[in-house]
Amino acid sequence: MTEMQLIPPSSAETTLPGRIGEIVPFGGFQLFVDTVHYDPVIVKALRERTYEANEFRLVQKWLRPDDRVIEGGTAIGVISMCAAAIVGAENVMTFDANPAIVADAKINFANNGLAPIKAQAGILKNRQHIAAPDEQVDFYISKEFWRSRLYAAPESTDIISKITVPVFCLEDEIARHKANVLICDIEGGEFELFDGADLSDIRLIIVETHDWLIGLPAVDALVRNIILAGFAIDLRDSGSNVAVFRRVM
Repeated sequence: MTEMQLIPPSSAETTLPGRIGEIVPFGGFQLFVDTVHYDPVIVKALRERTYEANEFRLVQKWLRPDDRVIEGGTAIGVISMCAAAIVGAENVMTFDANPAIVADAKINFANNGLAPIKAQAGILKNRQHIAAPDEQVDFYISKEFWRSRLYAAPESTDIISKITVPVFCLEDEIARHKANVLICDIEGGEFELFDGADLSDIRLIIVETHDWLIGLPAVDALVRNIILAGFAIDLRDSGSNVAVFRRVM
């Protein structure tokens, strides 16, 4: 199991074509951090190893070597790689609506010997919420990539662009990948993703909730829906807006 490592970032600037940044050691992986285009808040979190720390810890604790994982919300691939270190890169499939950040994740996968991780640019919806075949939806890119989301108020000051992205059916991807674990951090999209989803093949769900985006009633409904699908919330490890659900029925 990969352990968090407190190693100083490389002092030398690292360049990719058209990019300037540094290599930051994180949890046994080497991450390319774009110090020009990534928001300073994110750069700081990566340097200090606080970035997605709860999810990183929970993935290390709860995943088994024989699991097959689907992740919603790839970002730069930290959690994908943490999962791949346990289950094997070929057993991880990940989705993110921001194609630019998916490209950065693929760089990190390749640089860490985990290129077989399957990364797709697009969002997951469950079958009940897909409006039509080949559906596409608007997605809002935030200057802090971890705040990019499906819904944004017109007055949102962090949004820098709007793009159109493809939709993938959650149940189809579970069947195609033979997944039994879902990891989800999709900035408020979690309620719709799990509302009416067929989770019969899933044994474990790790999901970050965003009540400040969707409201506490929606988060309460999310928890209720997953429990009614045959899961229990693990109160030993759930907290700080990240919940662990294990199948009990």
